[in-house]
Amino acid sequence: MDRALERYVEAIEGYLGQRRGRELTLSPADFEIARGWYRGGISVAAVRAGIERVLAEGHEPMSLAFCRQSVESSGNSRDRSGAQPVVAPNRSERAAAIAAQRVEALRAAIDALPEGTRGRFEALRKQLDGAITDRDQLDAAVSCAALDAVAPDVVARLRGETERAVARQRGKVSPGALGQAVLHQQRRRARDLLGLPYLGE
Repeated sequence: MDRALERYVEAIEGYLGQRRGRELTLSPADFEIARGWYRGGISVAAVRAGIERVLAEGHEPMSLAFCRQSVESSGNSRDRSGAQPVVAPNRSERAAAIAAQRVEALRAAIDALPEGTRGRFEALRKQLDGAITDRDQLDAAVSCAALDAVAPDVVARLRGETERAVARQRGKVSPGALGQAVLHQQRRRARDLLGLPYLGE
């Protein structure tokens, strides 16, 4: 899967999770909508603004489909530079403190992994010790490493679980979007199994 797309989707999931007060993974149908926005050059900031407009109208969207018109109708929702802004550049001191706590929690979780598993995260662990310029990119890399780090039988179990979870979406979304959504969910589940917290949520 395209790492930039994965970071984009995780940024939307993180935002929606914060709004709902719980962790969230996009459904395959919502993943396809988000992928379309990404390919269309709609920034995460524009997606957030579109969702905020729906919320301001007194609606609680349960799906990105409910926000689609609001996000796509905005005349300035497209980022003409092609960049995908994910994190607002001016964070408050409180947000910086929360970010530092999340880095420390992830560092501690990696250090607590069994020695053989911990080695898979060594390069990422070094990144945590330096200045982090893109939390979402680092989160995506940790999620990929998590899926690589779990035992093959666990990967097979996760694959089966996610395949069953998205079975009702077959034929409703494109096979490519469905495959990407399945892989994304497997990575998140593997990360959750290893107890690795997210930096961007």
